[in-house]
Amino acid sequence: MAVDPADPDRVLLGGDLLGIAVSEDGGERWERADGLLSLEVASFTFHPERPGEVWVGTMSGPHVSTDGGRTWEPRRAGFPDIEEFTYSAPVEVVLVDRNDAERLLAFGGSQREWESFGDPAWGAVWESTDAGATWTRLATIADGTNVVAAVQLGDGTLLAAAEDRGVHRSTDGGRTWEQSGAGLPHGNVRDLAAVPDGATVYAALGEGPLDGTEHLHGGVYRSDDG
Repeated sequence: MAVDPADPDRVLLGGDLLGIAVSEDGGERWERADGLLSLEVASFTFHPERPGEVWVGTMSGPHVSTDGGRTWEPRRAGFPDIEEFTYSAPVEVVLVDRNDAERLLAFGGSQREWESFGDPAWGAVWESTDAGATWTRLATIADGTNVVAAVQLGDGTLLAAAEDRGVHRSTDGGRTWEQSGAGLPHGNVRDLAAVPDGATVYAALGEGPLDGTEHLHGGVYRSDDG
């Protein structure tokens, strides 16, 4: 679920095999959106400089809406071709670069941990420098592990959570990544949330591996140094 920062009455809701629903009256009434290649919907991102423009990740790559989420178009130029009975380019989230509104990054993953035959490009970081018209593969996180969340901090630092591999950090626009988990009890990081314009980020952890007869605990963790 996501609320439009430019219009708090506009709410978008995505689901497993349900596509996207849109409300423009704060959730009183809903309409189904059109135009998705696949209905397994991931995270929404509202463009910070273009009202009405929204990006969403799906199991079939990034999609964009220019009417607040009512209609959608796939933007896959440069992604692997669509294949039958498989997902060739799952995307969990699309981020708009804070320093360049025409530069987008798409992260290969699925928070729901969907299975896929073939080569689904888990962990891929895709870059567009022309507002999503075309894409190239920029990097791979954690040797190709499913990316379940990604955020950008105020100074441009990028953080990504890889399935059971913890938090990874990039300070060069997503070209190189290193693990950054000091203080976390294990690597099952399920989500990330960044405070706007700052260095504070929250990580939500699920249950960890067995420690004797019990699993390590999850919980919410906070970093104030990016």
